[in-house]
Amino acid sequence: MVIGLNGIVFAQIPGFTIGPKIGFNTTKLSTDTDSITSKLKSNFQFGAFVRLGNKLFVQPEINYVTKGGEISSVNKLNETLHQKVTLKTLTIPILIGVRVLDLKVASIHLVAGPVASFTLNKKLSITDPESNFPVTKKSDFKTASWAIQAGAGIDVLKFTFDIRYEAGLSDVYNASGISLKNNLFNVSLGLKLF
Repeated sequence: MVIGLNGIVFAQIPGFTIGPKIGFNTTKLSTDTDSITSKLKSNFQFGAFVRLGNKLFVQPEINYVTKGGEISSVNKLNETLHQKVTLKTLTIPILIGVRVLDLKVASIHLVAGPVASFTLNKKLSITDPESNFPVTKKSDFKTASWAIQAGAGIDVLKFTFDIRYEAGLSDVYNASGISLKNNLFNVSLGLKLF
């Protein structure tokens, strides 16, 4: 009954929408260090969104997203070392959107905005146990970072489908003379409950 009453109250706000979302992402760690290369890593994400407004709207979200990637480096013995980095994060995008095409059953929108990520869990695996690998400690990964997201989406009836790119603005790691930023590409599907 309480949920039903809340739905009636929020329905009075122009363009109000709320709902869950799930998605798939690929992430990659980028660095300015020539001796380190990086590979893509695929993961899932889930969360919820709120949308306020019609043609022009604000869309805050809260998502549980696994980020990271696989990095490789050549050591002093000319051996290639591989390392997997997994960062489980709580990600909060605050997006501004605009509907560029609005039909009766479907609409197309563009979104962009800042993203705050808070690392909840860090995992670092070294497939070759060399002590001189550049990334040596989980504690050197930061607990918070900033990024910017931009993308496009389509709403069809009660569903919203988005494709976005997230570019890291701040380092997730900055130690041992190297820095790493996280970049991400994701697709997500949301269900508008109201």
